[in-house]
Amino acid sequence: MENIIKMFVSGSSAEGQSYANHFRHDNQLQDFDFMLEVCALNSNDQLVLINNAPGFVLVKWSSENVTKDLPHNSQFVDGFRMKQQFADHYISSVNASPLLASQFNTTTGTASIEATIQSDLIHQATKFHNALKYVETLQSDENKKKKFIEYHEWCEDNISNIFDKCLPELPMYDYFGKNYVSDCFCMVSPAFGFQLSAEHRKRAESVLNFYLKYRHSYCISQQIYKYLQKSSCLDTRPVDADLVPAIRLDFWPSNMNWFLNRLKTNRPLLFEKIEPLHMHIIPKWSGRTEKSNENIEFRYSFTAIEKELADQ
Repeated sequence: MENIIKMFVSGSSAEGQSYANHFRHDNQLQDFDFMLEVCALNSNDQLVLINNAPGFVLVKWSSENVTKDLPHNSQFVDGFRMKQQFADHYISSVNASPLLASQFNTTTGTASIEATIQSDLIHQATKFHNALKYVETLQSDENKKKKFIEYHEWCEDNISNIFDKCLPELPMYDYFGKNYVSDCFCMVSPAFGFQLSAEHRKRAESVLNFYLKYRHSYCISQQIYKYLQKSSCLDTRPVDADLVPAIRLDFWPSNMNWFLNRLKTNRPLLFEKIEPLHMHIIPKWSGRTEKSNENIEFRYSFTAIEKELADQ
């Protein structure tokens, strides 16, 4: 997952229809649809049409082009394994946060990775408060304080190794980046005898000043607390999302020429808008071929085109 992945909102979220979720009777939060653009193909020769499954193709794999880093069976790109890799990556990334828990599932018969993310902010805030109280007891104990000093000295000798070698091994590192992880370490450093840098001190003071200015707004009476628990402010209901890994086509497939020609003849203005755009292919088994094909088939997707037209 080292390559930069372009992500954009698709489905009802992109089309401005998320309000429809308010008519649901199961009291669930809006689900979100995201398309993850893995790479782009630039030649029709990289596709193999499936005769008995219109709209479905195979993608030739090669060590010489953009497909080289994608999972494969030596001949074709393995779309199902591609989805599994994304699912495994997001599980490790999201679950690295103590505030979140998640599930990611996919099958060969669906194009998406079904994601469910659950937050538990209240419980984690309580744990954080208890951790601060524990640090205070350690600092007041002379024997423990000596250990703090020894740890401080060890860090000064090894800090470069910590940031250059240890941090990249953390699951959250890939998702948030070095700056985020190093900031987290720096912001808790006073608990271990390190002073904040001028920049981090300025950030901390800004947060504290905001809290002191507006803390009167956060009444902790039992009645208000119960109200907040029911509101979106402290909503702990799971959020569902569909993540769809996709490969962009920087060309129109040969078997789509009939569509473009008909559009050019019957709807010339619409043709001018659509012809410069691109479509995608997404990993999904047609169900019309041998089971040996279920991992390697891709279906045409016009999501990007639909999104562009919806924005106009």
